[in-house]
Amino acid sequence: MNFLERANELFDEMVECRRHIHRNAECGMELPLTVEYVSEKLRSYGYEPKPVAGGIVCTVGSGERTMLLRGDMDALPQTEVSGVPFACETGACHSCGHDMHTTMLLGAAKMLKECESELKGTIKLMFQPGEELLEGAKAMIKAGVLENPVVDCAMAIHCYPGDSCSIRYSHGRAMGASVFRILVHGKESHGARPYEGVSAAAVASEILLAGQRLVSNELQEGNGDIVTFGIISSGSASNIVPGEAVLEGSIRSYENDNIAFLKRRLDEIAQNIAAANRATAEVVYLREVRAFQNDRELVDQFAGCFEALTRKCVFLEGNTPGSEDFAEIGALVPSMLVNIGVGSPEEGYIWGPHNPHRIFSEEALKTGAACYAACAHHWASGQ
Repeated sequence: MNFLERANELFDEMVECRRHIHRNAECGMELPLTVEYVSEKLRSYGYEPKPVAGGIVCTVGSGERTMLLRGDMDALPQTEVSGVPFACETGACHSCGHDMHTTMLLGAAKMLKECESELKGTIKLMFQPGEELLEGAKAMIKAGVLENPVVDCAMAIHCYPGDSCSIRYSHGRAMGASVFRILVHGKESHGARPYEGVSAAAVASEILLAGQRLVSNELQEGNGDIVTFGIISSGSASNIVPGEAVLEGSIRSYENDNIAFLKRRLDEIAQNIAAANRATAEVVYLREVRAFQNDRELVDQFAGCFEALTRKCVFLEGNTPGSEDFAEIGALVPSMLVNIGVGSPEEGYIWGPHNPHRIFSEEALKTGAACYAACAHHWASGQ
């Protein structure tokens, strides 16, 4: 089967599917509408989808070896302002493109079922919730997604803001991440009598500034280490010295050891700055995921598939930005993460990942579906 040609034939169906998922976006680990819709699609293709830890698993083909294809399904808690006629209106937004990933995997599922007799191995399809929480992969692994049959290797696709229908791949890594919350406890007082209180807002501000300097002051440049503060909250009135403050952010790195170092130093900084100001601080780590390493042998095995699908094929020297809980699977079986371009600024797609204005080139659905299917067929047919 020519998978790109077949994907072109399925394009209208995939667009309809993607827009349905987009309009009915859901966040987190429980995605009832999305799971019901995807499961019904799979049944119509001849699959027997099974619910696993908030996600869906099914297989096609048979044989001793098994390759897993993963697509994530969850959205972000944002109010969409993209202006597209199928925008979600419920406070969830597919600004990271997981609706695209799900649809690409559904398109691949249909094509693989059509050529099932050619497969000499098993392809396991994994539709995952909770990627944005960095919890979905862990939950599905715990529930046995890599077992029965045992998975030998795995592949995932993620959109990136590059030329539409391009394929980007690498021997490198994706970032690990640790999401933190810092709780600062001071003492409330009247705004005219600050000496009777301890401003948690002022202490939190000092912690934020010191945390932002951590990477530049204490780690060698060029490793991609990042400390980001995304939330600072304190106070209830302009004439009250606030007694409580909250900071939230994330630590990211391509090196797991650097994440551990930055966590330790952030703990020390928060507690010492608080103590110096007669306050207290506690650092809580809400969720984390390790750095992901592409399997070099697996990437090289499929490079020919990528090159056959598009002239816009990019081999990236080095690492890719962002974090992915697919790393939990990559830590257990040889895995690769492939990027599909969904529109560049030069093509008019000016908004990047996680922006509620973001729109996507739906032409990329063809490339993504064909990429999943071609790689799986290549692997399962023993080529």
